[in-house]
Amino acid sequence: MRHLLLIFVSCFAIAAVGCGDKKDKDHDHDHEKEHHSHDGDHDHDHDHDGDHDKDGEHEAHGHANDAQYGGTMNEIGEHVAWVEVLVDNEDATLTVWFWDAHVENPLRLNMNEIVLKTTIADKDVTLKLEGQADELTGETVGNTQRFLVKDARLKGLESLEATLTKVEAKGSTFHKVAIRWAE
Repeated sequence: MRHLLLIFVSCFAIAAVGCGDKKDKDHDHDHEKEHHSHDGDHDHDHDHDGDHDKDGEHEAHGHANDAQYGGTMNEIGEHVAWVEVLVDNEDATLTVWFWDAHVENPLRLNMNEIVLKTTIADKDVTLKLEGQADELTGETVGNTQRFLVKDARLKGLESLEATLTKVEAKGSTFHKVAIRWAE
């Protein structure tokens, strides 16, 4: 019986610690102001093949970074923020939403638009995703979590690999942020 109580108390203590206390929840690592995400030209330590969580690294901390709108999650920086990418290939729209490091809270960007570069049907494509206002959340263009573009070339798309040319989030600027999406 003592062993069961010890195991229960140990499990409770581990669960209570989680990713840290509240003041550490939205922590910032010691990043430089300029970041070059996923282009191999930076000094922090994590893999870049898009599946760094395959060993449960984030899930072990209690946040699996599930997509809130059914898109594909892509990390920005090292535990700084996430971008959710969703293509509606029937409506020919591409929407991205930005989330905090734990994908618990929307992350509003002070940007009017985001430029995305990709290849569709063997052609280089540049798309401008416009910031979206939302009366319910009080978001405005220039202070929003959601960016959207409608473009006929997205119709029928089954997957997407692209680069966001510049993202300004949490006081830092990230260049060449690699993103992906798949049905």
